[in-house]
Amino acid sequence: MRPVLRAGVRVALFLLVPALVVSAAGAGSQAAADTRSRAGTLVARTVPATQGARMAAEGRIAAADKFGRVRLPISNYLGLDRRFHVLDTRVSEDRKVSLDRIVGSPSRAARGTPLTVGLRTERLVHWNFVDRGGREVPASRVSLLEMRSNTGEVVRFRGRDLVRPRWMAAGRTQQTPAGLVNKEQYWSVSRVVVDGGDVVNRGQQKFVPEESQDWTVSLLFYRVQVAGRDLLFGSLSGDGLELRRPDGSTARVPFVNGKATLPSLARGTYVARIYGPGASFSRPVSISKDQLLEIEVISPFDLGLIGVVIVMVALSLLIVGRRHHITRLSQRWRRRGGRLRTPVAMVAVLALGLGSSVLTTLVAAPAARAVPLAAAAPSGPPSFAYYYIWYQPTSWQRAKKDYPLLGRYSSDDPVVMNRHVTMAKAAGLTGFLVSWKGTNDLNARLDTLVRTAERQDFKLEIVYQGLDFQRRPLPVPQIAEDLLYLADRYADSPSFDTFSRPVVVITGTDQFTTRQLRRATAGVRGRLRVLASAKNVEEYRRVASVTDGDAYYWSSSDPTSPMVGRKLQEMSRAVHADGGLWFAPASAGFDARLIGGRDVIPRKGGETLRRSIDVARQSSPDALGVISWNEFSENSHIEPSQAHDGEELRALATSLGGRALVPKGLSTPDPLQRNTGLTGWGALIGLLLAGALLNLLIAVVRGRRNGARKDPERPAAFEPEARHPSRTP
Repeated sequence: MRPVLRAGVRVALFLLVPALVVSAAGAGSQAAADTRSRAGTLVARTVPATQGARMAAEGRIAAADKFGRVRLPISNYLGLDRRFHVLDTRVSEDRKVSLDRIVGSPSRAARGTPLTVGLRTERLVHWNFVDRGGREVPASRVSLLEMRSNTGEVVRFRGRDLVRPRWMAAGRTQQTPAGLVNKEQYWSVSRVVVDGGDVVNRGQQKFVPEESQDWTVSLLFYRVQVAGRDLLFGSLSGDGLELRRPDGSTARVPFVNGKATLPSLARGTYVARIYGPGASFSRPVSISKDQLLEIEVISPFDLGLIGVVIVMVALSLLIVGRRHHITRLSQRWRRRGGRLRTPVAMVAVLALGLGSSVLTTLVAAPAARAVPLAAAAPSGPPSFAYYYIWYQPTSWQRAKKDYPLLGRYSSDDPVVMNRHVTMAKAAGLTGFLVSWKGTNDLNARLDTLVRTAERQDFKLEIVYQGLDFQRRPLPVPQIAEDLLYLADRYADSPSFDTFSRPVVVITGTDQFTTRQLRRATAGVRGRLRVLASAKNVEEYRRVASVTDGDAYYWSSSDPTSPMVGRKLQEMSRAVHADGGLWFAPASAGFDARLIGGRDVIPRKGGETLRRSIDVARQSSPDALGVISWNEFSENSHIEPSQAHDGEELRALATSLGGRALVPKGLSTPDPLQRNTGLTGWGALIGLLLAGALLNLLIAVVRGRRNGARKDPERPAAFEPEARHPSRTP
């Protein structure tokens, strides 16, 4: 019996265990269902933290607090994924958010699982258009605005969309190993079409919607003067200009005082023609800078003169080799008792005089050339102004309360660079201390500036930005690579020969150890003169062994304080004791409150700069470091500006023995002359006419001589008697 009982027990256990398992699973499932179905509060956080962002579930709506947290009462978590919504919300007048992604599950939030809601942000943006001088351009002139985001999105605006605010994507979320983060978007201007021409450089103007909602797009408009020139005599000619734009439309502009002035012509390729008496051929013109165009016009008088010359040349060529015709004409003339009424000498003198005058005009009236501006007489040590090449049109939207008279320019514009160098050299500056570090944009701008300086015999030195935007030191390998680039590219340039080798001032040397500076400069010692930017004697002595001097950038110095003069003299003695170069600072004034500064040094109509230069000179500097040419954020600029005109430039010119050239804007002075004398074509026609006259004169003279020898009617007294063979004595 026992074996039978054991078998029965085994069967019972075999049947009972599955039932118990099924029962336990059902109980667990019921418990889980009960857990999900219970009421509670859903807690979520938004990325980015956005106060006012709204979420909804079960007919309830909750908004995020200032930390981006949302608390939403839930009566039943079961199936909450289908009932939970993130609402599109306008959280302020110029900002709205919508759902981008959700990390986590609303249904599981009852167990404490965090719920993160990523938001897509949009900002309401206004924009306007200006030319290179900062003057407003009506949106009605713009036919297309195309912008591209850093995520690849492209938007295009036309017509009424150009004059009303638009919502632009400002941020999206991205999953990273550290969790969900917000990534700000930026937009670049890829195309702006005016009159059929693209008036922006693709991708150069960038806008960040989270930083600014008022966008100013700078357009490449140029000032162009057009005049008609007589083909032969160079005088002004024509009634007006007929211009066909890149979009095919045509405009007629009448001449005023012999020329048509187009103050804001969009960049592009045009076809120009002069209308009026005479003939003018259509001429393609590429507009990419301020310029003067002179288009040839064939006047009715030119046509007549050219016809006469052609006849004279043809006649002279016909006579060459056929002088017997001239002989016969001369004989007939003499038979009729005529004679040459114009003396041969007079005709010869007239022809030779015409030819010589033509040649003289051709040689003495070459095309107009730009003559380099003579440098001001040097007064004291070399003087350099700190110069910044980081400007683009959007730079003027941040922390600026004054703007240049040349307009809100871009440092990419070679016309602006040329004006800066011209003004600085005329005022007596030796050169610029150019702020630079190795980037593609700054490298290209520095190349342009070097070419401009070489053309005008202007000097340059470099201020290397050793700190980033957050004032943190750059990596030593990056500095070493950038300095090597400078040495390789510019060590032999004549613009950097003031101190036999290029001078490079490294900013922020107090943030580097001596060992780091030695590593950074090891590859260029002997090829560059590397200066520290120490602010006191102790700091300079710490780095003196690895540098060649010091350039103290003290933009907030007050020259009326005796402490300033004493400190500069102490620095000078310390630097010169080591045989280094000492660049003494001289500031025009200071007001950096818009970027967090506190001190304000008033300009006093240029008096601050004059006194500052005097104080700096008392420290026996090897060079003056004038602060600055164009630092508009801290308002230490001496470049002529809207608020101060040319006060500081005149003060600088007075101190350095130069002269102040204060511009009125980007437009060029009117170089048009009423008459430029005989043109090349005119000289050619004159030479042809002189040659024809000379040829005719030579033919006439030879024909007269031949006629005199062969004339049968000449008197017998002048000719021996001819003997007939049949006659006998």
